Amino acid sequence: MHYIDDFFMGLLSKEEVNTFEGRIKNDPAFAADVAFYISSRQAAKELSDAEKKARFRQIYKPGNGYHHQEQSAKVVSMRKVLRIALAAAIIIAVVTTFVLNSKPSTSELASKYINKEYPQLSIQMGTADELSKAAQFYNDGKYAEAEAAFESVITKDTSSYSAVQYAGVSAMRAGNYDKALQHFRTMEKFHTHYNPAVLLQAAALMKRNQPGDKQEAKLLLQRVIDNNLDGKETAQEWLKDF
Repeated sequence: MHYIDDFFMGLLSKEEVNTFEGRIKNDPAFAADVAFYISSRQAAKELSDAEKKARFRQIYKPGNGYHHQEQSAKVVSMRKVLRIALAAAIIIAVVTTFVLNSKPSTSELASKYINKEYPQLSIQMGTADELSKAAQFYNDGKYAEAEAAFESVITKDTSSYSAVQYAGVSAMRAGNYDKALQHFRTMEKFHTHYNPAVLLQAAALMKRNQPGDKQEAKLLLQRVIDNNLDGKETAQEWLKDF
């Protein structure tokens, strides 16, 4: 509730606000908590106002009518609580229905893919010592540092497929989508057993979400499907949500 309160008080950062709004869309239980928070605040305000009015009557209309006024105020307050509780139940039902039936955004699809395919990087120590250090930055959540470290490897060895791929993923994690696109386009030139470069380009465009990006991403996904490239099943699933 403190977290939700911080949101409505405007105390969260822009990134935290985006995360908060994403949770409302994807987490029905959290959406219900937010609805309960809103209704609780309204209920507290209504009760506070009712108590103040009742107190005012007690002060300015003492005597035989005191007990009747106090009981009347309690009845009014209880009715308001019931009305607000009913409203809260309706809000929760509506929010839950919206969450369960709404499709994820293209940006969310891309994020889920990256989280699933690149949660941690594993590079053995030895001849790839610099790659290991860069991977450690990534695994520690220091994505900007990881991107810079992988780019340092690339300047010394332009044939390193892993460095190019992970530089792109790190840039994407850091929100540097232009750089991520550059790396994924370079990655496409490598002939390896598994190369999801075109799918990753689409993912970067879906995350960047500038004018025209969605259309370009859609063309790339269709290209993955038509040419039977790596990530074909994912591309087919994503296109259903476009």
